[in-house]
Amino acid sequence: MAAARLAQRRAAKAKRRKQVLMERRRRVPTSLADKIRLFAELPLHGCLLHGGLQDDGMATVFLTRKCRTGQLVMAGFLIDAMALGIKDVVFQVIEPSEFNEIVVEMERAAPVTRVEPAYARKLVRDAAAHGRSLGLRPPRNFAVLERLFGDVRAEDCTETFEFGDGGRPVYVVGPTENAREVAERLASLTRSVGPSGFDFIIPSEDDDAFEPDAEEPPADTASAA
Repeated sequence: MAAARLAQRRAAKAKRRKQVLMERRRRVPTSLADKIRLFAELPLHGCLLHGGLQDDGMATVFLTRKCRTGQLVMAGFLIDAMALGIKDVVFQVIEPSEFNEIVVEMERAAPVTRVEPAYARKLVRDAAAHGRSLGLRPPRNFAVLERLFGDVRAEDCTETFEFGDGGRPVYVVGPTENAREVAERLASLTRSVGPSGFDFIIPSEDDDAFEPDAEEPPADTASAA
C-alpha cells in the first residue's frame, strides 16, 4: 500500500512538473515578431546614423535597446536613398563592448552621429516608402524589425528627406548583389518609371563607375544613361 501511494505521488508530481514546463514553453517567444514585441518595451539605448545621405546616398541607422542582462538589442537599417530605399536589415543581441568596437570600426569609413529616435524612424520609414513607390520592396523582416522603435513617433520629426538624384532614381549595383537581384530590380524600375526614367550604374573595380549603353540592357530589362 505504501509503495502504491508513493508511486501515485511521484506520478502526480511528474505530471505537475510536465505541465509547468509546457506552460513556460508557451510563454517563451519563439518567432522574431514575438521577440521584437517584447524587446520594444526595453529602455531605449540610442540611435546612431552612419554616413550621410548627402554624400553618396548611403547611410545606416542603428537602433539599440538595453536588456536587463546589460546586453544590447540592435537593429540596423541600410538605406540607399538613390533608389532601393531599404537595402538591407540586420538584427543582433550584442554585448555593449562589441557594439562599441563596431562603432569605432565604422567611424574609420564615415562619420557616426547620434540622432533623435523620431528622426531615425522617419528616415527609415520614408526610405522604405520611396523604394516601394518604385516597386522595390524592403528586405524580409524589415516590417518586423521596424517595430523595435516601439512608441517612438516618426511624426514628431519635421525633417524632409530627399531621394534619388534630383528626384531621379539612380540604381547603383552593390558588390554583393547577384545577377538575379539586379535583373529583378531593373525590371521593377522599368515598370515603375519607364526605361528612360532612371539611371543604372555598375561600379568598376577601381571605384570608377560606368553606365552601360541603353542598347544593351541586362537580363531583358532596360536602363537609362
